[in-house]
Amino acid sequence: MVRTALLGLLLLLWLAGSLLLPGPWLARELAPVLDRELPPLLAQSLEDGADWGHEQGWLDYINRRLAEDGQHLASANPWLSCTLQSRLAYDAPPGHWQQRLSWPIEGRQLYLGYGFSCRPKPLPWGLASLLLVLLGSLCWWLPAPLNRRSRQWLALLLAKGHGAPEALAMIDALPAGLEPVHWPRLQLLHQRLGLPLSLLAAHLDRDLKHLDAEGFAWYVQAAGLGLGHLEAVAVANSPPGLSFDLAAGRLCCHGLWLDLPKTPLFYLYWYAMAGRQGDGWLTNPRSDRPQLAEGQALAALMAAHGGHQKAISDLREQGLKAKSLDQNRSKIKDELQAKLGELAEPYLFESRRDLAAARSAYRLQLPSERIQLIV
Repeated sequence: MVRTALLGLLLLLWLAGSLLLPGPWLARELAPVLDRELPPLLAQSLEDGADWGHEQGWLDYINRRLAEDGQHLASANPWLSCTLQSRLAYDAPPGHWQQRLSWPIEGRQLYLGYGFSCRPKPLPWGLASLLLVLLGSLCWWLPAPLNRRSRQWLALLLAKGHGAPEALAMIDALPAGLEPVHWPRLQLLHQRLGLPLSLLAAHLDRDLKHLDAEGFAWYVQAAGLGLGHLEAVAVANSPPGLSFDLAAGRLCCHGLWLDLPKTPLFYLYWYAMAGRQGDGWLTNPRSDRPQLAEGQALAALMAAHGGHQKAISDLREQGLKAKSLDQNRSKIKDELQAKLGELAEPYLFESRRDLAAARSAYRLQLPSERIQLIV
C-alpha cells in the first residue's frame, strides 16, 4: 500500500514538473536577456527615426526580438516543445503574464508581458516516462529494506542455524510488537506445544510477553496439559493457592485443576486441614501405635466423598499409621511433580524433627491463607 502511494506520487510529481514548471522558468531566464538587449535597440531605433508611436510596429519588432532570444532558450530543452507568447502595451501593464518588463520611451512607459507555453516532446518524454515506470515496478518487486527490528531478528535466527529464506519467512509471520528479546519464550513454546510459530507469536505478543518468569512457566505447563490458550492465560495470571474438589477427585494448584488418585488426594486434604486449623505440623504416629481416632476421622471424610472402601476399612479398623502417611505423601509428591514439574515444589511438604516425640513431623509448605478447604 505504501509502495503504491509513493510510486503514484512520484509519477504525479514528474508529470507536474514536466508540464507546469518549464514555462515560468524559461520566462525568468529570458528576462535579463531582454532587459539588457532591448533598451539599446529601442534607443538606436529612435535615433534612426523609427515611428515608435505605431503599436503594431512595436509589437512586430519586439516579437521578432523575442523569437530570436526566446526560442533559442526554448529549443535547448530536449524534453519539451515551447511556444513564446507576448503582448505590448503603453502606460498600463498588460494582463496576467508570467513575466513583465517595462522601458521609458519618449515620456511614456512601454510594457511588455510575455510567457512560454510548453508541452512534452512525445519521444523523449515517453521514453523517460517508460523508464520511470520500469524503475518503479522494479522497486515494487524488490523486497523492502529491513528495519531495525527485522535486522535484529534476522541476525538472531541466522545465528540459531536457520537459513536466510526461512528466517525471512519467519520474520514476516511475527507480530510487529514482538522483539528479539522474546525469542527464548517463543522457542520454548514451539518446542513444548508444537503449534505453528505464527500462532504462538501472536499469543506471545498479545498475552504472554508481559508475564513474569513464574507466570510464563505456569502458562506453558497448563497449555502442555491440554488447556486452551485463554484458559492457560487465566492459570498464568492466577495467584498461588490450593483448593479441592473431593467428590470429583480434583485438586486446584495456582488456578490449574489436576486429577489425583482419590486416596492421596484425601491425605493431602488432611494436611491442608491441619494447616487451616493450626500450625499445620502433623507428627507421624509411632510405628507400633497407630492413631485410632485420627484414622476414624479420616475414614469418615473419605466415606462422605466417595473414597475407596478398602482404605476406609483399614483406617477404621487399624487407625492412622505412619506407613500410610509416608506412602501417601510420596504418592502426592510423585503425582504433583509428574503434572507440574518444578512448579510443584511450593505445594509439597516440608519436614522437621519432633524432639519431644523423637519422630518426624510434616506439613504443607504453602501458607495457610493460600489454602481453601472447598470440598
